[in-house]
Amino acid sequence: MLAEAGVVPDAGAEKVVDVTAQSGRSAVRQRRKSSEAVSIVDMREAKKRSSDLGEVLSRVAGVSIRRFGGLGSEFRFSLNGLYDSQVRFFVDGVPIDRVYAAGLANTPVNLVQNVEIYRGVVPLRLGADALGGAVNLVSSAQYETGMNVSYQVGSFNTHRLTLSGRYRHAPSDIVVGADTFFDYADNDYRVEADLSDDLGRTRRAEVPRFHDGYWAYGAAVEAGVLDKAWARRLLVRAFTSEYGKQIQNNVRMVIPYGEAHSGETVRGGVITYRNTFADRYDLDLVSSYMHRAIDFVDKGEWRYDWRGQRVQRLPRLAGEIRPRRSDQTIWQHGAFTRVVFDARIAERHTLTATVSPDFVTRSGEQRLLPDPRARDALTADRRALKVVSGLAYTLHAA
Repeated sequence: MLAEAGVVPDAGAEKVVDVTAQSGRSAVRQRRKSSEAVSIVDMREAKKRSSDLGEVLSRVAGVSIRRFGGLGSEFRFSLNGLYDSQVRFFVDGVPIDRVYAAGLANTPVNLVQNVEIYRGVVPLRLGADALGGAVNLVSSAQYETGMNVSYQVGSFNTHRLTLSGRYRHAPSDIVVGADTFFDYADNDYRVEADLSDDLGRTRRAEVPRFHDGYWAYGAAVEAGVLDKAWARRLLVRAFTSEYGKQIQNNVRMVIPYGEAHSGETVRGGVITYRNTFADRYDLDLVSSYMHRAIDFVDKGEWRYDWRGQRVQRLPRLAGEIRPRRSDQTIWQHGAFTRVVFDARIAERHTLTATVSPDFVTRSGEQRLLPDPRARDALTADRRALKVVSGLAYTLHAA
């Protein structure tokens, strides 16, 4: 029997199912029949409308996404009142920061089949130590020959393009695929700000944002085999993702900026292997490597007003945002592996063991040091190793 509850009553919203029970072959059906506190958001309706992932998830009960601007802006995700490091984000079980540079809210909807939102304890198979919950973006598991193209145009010169395709060679079960997306937005919507005249008098007025543009792109290719005796699934995927974002103002939206900007690049690969041995042992292995570069540039020489005009030359070596000009890059190398082993020890009884080592190194460079002879603190090599492991026992209902 399949127990479903909590379907969102809004006819225009995506179908959300709160899961209370478990059985079936597909992954979605298994989630729906499990005892996990999980909601599954079907993205089929969202793909028919020009909405981003942040807008879709904000319609789910218990989820709040606070955005600080238009497309590409920072956001804060809250799940049942918990946020930041208490909630983890994944793409097909891999931490999202190892795959997409733009983050959760700006991920293209058309590259996601459904979203799993776990409340409270995170399932063992994700190999995470978050206590507040997790969000897992699930891409399509169908590897039949086909292609999807989507192009959206919106206000503030917003353009979003996604393209994905799959090919399966039936005799050999060899599959290849590719995904790509490109986003662009000027974000020149009007805001209220304090303007000054030549006599120093201020007045409140509506002005368009002039330095809040955003662009992002991503591409991935994969190849592998399916439904073999030695591998139900073996896929190798290489990807790249990058974004750039202009910075318009400070947190209180009092001081406008005209040149500061930031960006991020992520490149790497993922290997996925799944198989069943002796009809009672299941092995699920995911291993990824990524190289990440985070840029921040604040070396403008002028102070700007809300009209986008230069009004004052900044002091020597001072930036628009920081007391010192900055042109810095932080580099990360990360390796993540998750191994999940299921053993059906008897009828309706399963033991699950998992281990997930996560290793990250970080260094950087500040190109605008006040004293060229001074030591750059960003060049310090920092390393961190985290291992999450667990053991679970499951009794399946008759």
